[in-house]
Amino acid sequence: MENYISAKEFTKYWIEFIEQKILTKPYWKKWYDHEYKKWTKETIGLPVSEEENSPFGAFIKSKTGLRYRKEDGLVDLTFAPDNNFENILSLHEKPKDRSDVLKKDPEKVPFYPSYYSILVEHENDIYKCYEEMAKLAYCRARLKVLITYNENVDSKNDYKFMEEVIVQNFNKIRQQSNKNFPENELTEYLLLVGQKRKDTLTWNSKAI
Repeated sequence: MENYISAKEFTKYWIEFIEQKILTKPYWKKWYDHEYKKWTKETIGLPVSEEENSPFGAFIKSKTGLRYRKEDGLVDLTFAPDNNFENILSLHEKPKDRSDVLKKDPEKVPFYPSYYSILVEHENDIYKCYEEMAKLAYCRARLKVLITYNENVDSKNDYKFMEEVIVQNFNKIRQQSNKNFPENELTEYLLLVGQKRKDTLTWNSKAI
């Protein structure tokens, strides 16, 4: 399939983006611990429906050529190739007057891809990440990604048990969603969990 990015490749791009574009900024720890909105703005972009102002979206576009849109329907960030649906006709009475409504203005190409390459849900609050898991299960794409963040490692706990539970939850949601209406067997799911330990930010990835 054209414009396909694997879970492994996506993980590589995400970590590369975080290390190059986020951890090099002096206030990243403040954003991460206390300013969720600022962290979101600097990573995937604020929740405004548009095809711009997503730092990570622009990063992926520069690497792969995929276009992106924020807040596309239910999803925080979507990626797709240039091809839109075709032969969607205007509602003129005479067939000769009908035109493709998605090609009316070449300067403003609408974002109606015939399929999604990647769907990304970004949830700062790990305790609510099951909500984003459900959203991903409802939609179709070649790769579906959930990015969330575990509690910071402290002197008493590394909170790895929480990561184990959300992996189980993600599997349950996917299995139950597929029980009656199975999705394409080529679909990949990816869970990315960030965790701060002192002055470092590490990532655990899990293909679901």
